[in-house]
Amino acid sequence: MNTNNRQEQGQMIASIKNAVKRINDVTYIVNSQSGSGSYTINLNKIGFVCSCPDHQYRDVKCKHIHAVEFSSALREQVQSDIIITPIDSLSCRYCNSENILKKAIRHNKYNNIEILV
Repeated sequence: MNTNNRQEQGQMIASIKNAVKRINDVTYIVNSQSGSGSYTINLNKIGFVCSCPDHQYRDVKCKHIHAVEFSSALREQVQSDIIITPIDSLSCRYCNSENILKKAIRHNKYNNIEILV
């Protein structure tokens, strides 16, 4: 199996929903393409290490490592595109006017919350 074929198969695995599961910053679980289990991929100082036979015996970057790389790149791209705007409670959420009329107080079991309109 050549490198391009492994990359293509890794991209196919990464495109399947829930095929690559991120456990933490250094550990991933990737489902087998044949559907007969999963493999653990760990990141160490020298790179990714996979528990599959292709990586263990041939010491090559397997399709599972490629899938993790594609998934990580996609996650980083999404994180850079997300913009969270802060909520300003001193202005109207509809028209941004600072002339706020306090309408009511909402009671819940923890405390009272003013509802601003």
